[in-house]
Amino acid sequence: PLLEFQLAHARARDAVHHALDAPAVAQALRGRGWETITLHSAAADRTTYIRRPDLGRVLDAASRDTLSQRSATAAAPDAVFVIADGLSALAVERHAVALLDAVRPPLAGWSI
Repeated sequence: PLLEFQLAHARARDAVHHALDAPAVAQALRGRGWETITLHSAAADRTTYIRRPDLGRVLDAASRDTLSQRSATAAAPDAVFVIADGLSALAVERHAVALLDAVRPPLAGWSI
């Protein structure tokens, strides 16, 4: 049991400290026909986010500007999916693309 606990703890630490490969996730989504926009939170890096999770809930200025410009020039979509790494970038890398592929068919005809 001790070794199992230590393994689970090591995996959890790895998941928390693993940086999301956002370009790879975005590329995989674009390859399946999803439109993507990459934005960033006010947390400058992973270490800052772990110490200040509140900064992870706020977009940085450049990302706010990107969304403002987009909303001024594009029609409002019916739905928007936000993929954020939070405390497990590994989970996002492993499951985000498959999850969006699974929800696409019921939303046929929607602007996403």
